[in-house]
Parts: sequence; C-alpha cells; structure tokens
Amino acid sequence: MRPVRLARQREELWAIRHRRELLAYARIPSPLTRESVMPSIDQIVEAVESGEYLGFCLECGAEHDGCEPDAREYECRECGARAVYGAEECLLMGVGENP
Repeated sequence: MRPVRLARQREELWAIRHRRELLAYARIPSPLTRESVMPSIDQIVEAVESGEYLGFCLECGAEHDGCEPDAREYECRECGARAVYGAEECLLMGVGENP
C-alpha cells in the first residue's frame, strides 16, 4: 500500500510543478485587465504574409522588426514592457481586433 501512496504523491507533485510551468508559459496579457493597444487582425495577417519577422508590443502597440514568429514576452524598445509577441504567435493567441 505504501509504494502506491508514494507513487501517487510523486505524480501529484509532478502535476503541480508541470501545471505551474504551463501557466507561466501560457500567460497572455489580457486587454480586459489593463489598457493596451492591440494590433488589428488585418495588421497581424499582413505582417505574417509579408514574410518579414515582425512582432507587436501588446502594451504600447509598437511594431518590432527582427522578431521571431514564436516570440513571447520580448522586451519592447519603446515602452520597456515584456509584451512583444511575434505576428504568428499573436494569431495563435487570438490577438487582434477589427476596427
């Protein structure tokens, strides 16, 4: 009985650690919790189709070049916030609002 209990405790600890890591990775700035300037879906699609490595700051709305497609939480050169995401990542996250 004891080995089963220990195995279960290990699984629970692993799940807690793993969930914490996933939540940290999946943290997405929410436009509902603070004022932010979101790029429109048209801007994001245009950036993806251009083939350039573009990203957007979800805090101030600045456009960044040389940004990897899967970039998350890069530092913004304009406002200093760690809120720059690659254009493709923005699409996957569902960022964008039509004007």
